[in-house]
Amino acid sequence: MADIRRILYSLKGSLESEISRYDTLTHLEGIDLLQNAKLQEDLRRYYAIRCAGFLEKLFYEAITWYIETNANREVSQFSRSFFKKSPNLTPDAMETLVSRFGEVYLESLNEVLDEELKGRLGVLLNLRNEIAHGDFPTGAKHAPEQYLELCNIIYDWILEQFIKNTVVEYGKDGLPLKKK
Repeated sequence: MADIRRILYSLKGSLESEISRYDTLTHLEGIDLLQNAKLQEDLRRYYAIRCAGFLEKLFYEAITWYIETNANREVSQFSRSFFKKSPNLTPDAMETLVSRFGEVYLESLNEVLDEELKGRLGVLLNLRNEIAHGDFPTGAKHAPEQYLELCNIIYDWILEQFIKNTVVEYGKDGLPLKKK
């Protein structure tokens, strides 16, 4: 079992690197993105897809690791086989997924995601789904800076709820012990 903290940090680092390139591109001399609205919309759509994809992968990696760490092999295999077929992440799907671990997890998520952040999450995930299914939405709902802030908030919550307090037992070889 890989070091989950390293995996999640790498996911976040990749996202931040791509966003940094986006930010750099938007400030290059000689490129006036305000004059090139189409390029700006394309970059913002990519940014939205990338942030939504990050959140889906973040949940998948963290929850898969959590289950593998805390369940026996059969339960872990069952949950992995089911979880891979879960639908695209939406705010409702996220709440349903989190609530499966108990009401305390859902309450914690709701403390972190106020109505404004839930609305922002809904816009981001719906935008991703629209783009993925062939629509080309434009307009003010693209808010790249807000998407990154949202990703960071959810990343921190995932670490706190599923990773930080999970005790992993290690064998003499230094590898995590598997549950029987």
